[in-house]
Amino acid sequence: MPKVTIEDISRATGLSRGTVSRALNDRPDISTLTKQKVLEACRRLQYVPSHAARSLATGRSYAVAILLRDVQATSATGFLRGAARQALLSRYAVLVIELREPAAQAGLSSDRVDGALVVADLSASEAQWLRETLHERTIVSAYPIKALDVDVFRSDQRESGRLVARQLLRFGSAIAYVHVADDNPDGEQRREGFLEIIDAAGLPQQDHFFAFSEEEFRDGRVADVVGPRLADLRGVGASDDVVAASLMFAAERRGRVVGRDLAVIGQGNEPFARRLRPGLSSVDFCGEEIGQRAMEAFLQRLSESRQDAPQTVLVAPAFMERESSAGVSRA
Repeated sequence: MPKVTIEDISRATGLSRGTVSRALNDRPDISTLTKQKVLEACRRLQYVPSHAARSLATGRSYAVAILLRDVQATSATGFLRGAARQALLSRYAVLVIELREPAAQAGLSSDRVDGALVVADLSASEAQWLRETLHERTIVSAYPIKALDVDVFRSDQRESGRLVARQLLRFGSAIAYVHVADDNPDGEQRREGFLEIIDAAGLPQQDHFFAFSEEEFRDGRVADVVGPRLADLRGVGASDDVVAASLMFAAERRGRVVGRDLAVIGQGNEPFARRLRPGLSSVDFCGEEIGQRAMEAFLQRLSESRQDAPQTVLVAPAFMERESSAGVSRA
């Protein structure tokens, strides 16, 4: 069977070869209706574009770099999954660069990719390296980048804390929140969101909020301080799923049945949250949606179909209820 060409698509649609080419490359000067007409003809005739010819015609590499700190981190895997799915739909190759690897920076160059998606909180030196390496290439990030004005898509961490508070208040006022401080500002925003709802409900912070350092958490201080209080609580939330899991174990040691006597809610929706027994209710930061939307914005900037000023978009988190809170009677 002879290979289908752009000329075949042109004849099938009645459009010029140049119009077909611009439609296939998602140019902003081609209407949505025309693009749909061309894509339908491509599907019908089973047209497969040549990557080399496509690159030669447009000056693009049709590849995007995704920069992350740790490919196994839940936030990174979700983002990567969403971005890669959108890239596949747009016939884009994905180059994954794990910044914790010593040779990572050598793997990125402006002639290999059309730009980058960043799912890591870059240091000042890393931001400078990225700017110098990619020059004027398109960059979209899941974190603000120092000295770079780029589109940012990130989870609304403050809303995550609010969501935990609202869910716990279903069980009455006998609730608490355990915050373990680290270097990540996201945890602070979750704490602020929780306290915002508690304050609005007229509950004194000193009775419903416990803060610890990472060292205190590792030393078992959380269990020592909060453990005795669990007998009086109907619900407890945590700054992340690891802290929530420790609260579940502490409750069980004190004879409290999690999911019946006591609701426990974490944040992050880590994979282990589903495997715990009972399953841990948690807030999902919607990394897949963020990755997909970041890739969509990347393509819009690249095609110049979007030319407004870079924006920061906060994506709403989602509550994933499981057995650790589902069976507890409400107030």
